[in-house]
Amino acid sequence: MSPSRCLVGRIADSCVGYSWADLEHLIREAALVYMKRLAHDEQETPATASATGISFDDFVAAMRMIAPSSKRSGHGDVIEVPNTPWDAIGGLADVKAVRQRRASNLRKA
Repeated sequence: MSPSRCLVGRIADSCVGYSWADLEHLIREAALVYMKRLAHDEQETPATASATGISFDDFVAAMRMIAPSSKRSGHGDVIEVPNTPWDAIGGLADVKAVRQRRASNLRKA
């Protein structure tokens, strides 16, 4: 049984920051969660198991174990913004003045 578009959309919305390798790892882990769930569920039969498949809850459980690489410390798109005061920026007074005006306009908006 193929997953519904709704399920795929919910999973995709939840996977922001995951790389391709992270997604592969996440899918494998969700499959393991599903298999463990089947092993512990006495009411589940092979026929109902193949009809239900991996659920969104299986992916959520897997996401608790697999963090996206972009959110791990020292990797990916983690950007540290220094807290530099305007007084520490030397030269280019005209450029600095424009940037200060734009920044203050953004704060007002």
